[in-house]
Amino acid sequence: MNGSLDSIGISVDASENADRLVVRLTGDAGMFTGEDLVDRLLELAPCKPTAVILDLDGLSFISSLSLGAMVSFALKVTSAGGTIRAVKLQPFVREVFDRTRLSALFGIE
Repeated sequence: MNGSLDSIGISVDASENADRLVVRLTGDAGMFTGEDLVDRLLELAPCKPTAVILDLDGLSFISSLSLGAMVSFALKVTSAGGTIRAVKLQPFVREVFDRTRLSALFGIE
């Protein structure tokens, strides 16, 4: 389940292991990425994983539109009874999650 949105600066790679889905975002999730990122993430939602790990180690920037895409995905996952957790956040990205008070939704400690 790999998908690249490289033309707009971000790569989305997903791998499944039993009921767990690991989604790796790499690059710049800027304002031109938001709508395409929503589409790509929502393509992953129908598999209804019980646990999703968002690996954000390679994410260098996130715009509000791209953050909204992640929130939409998180709500789809949790409304289907799953859990979602963001891991390996770069300091700038972590600050965005903290300032928007979305750390709890994404299980960020």
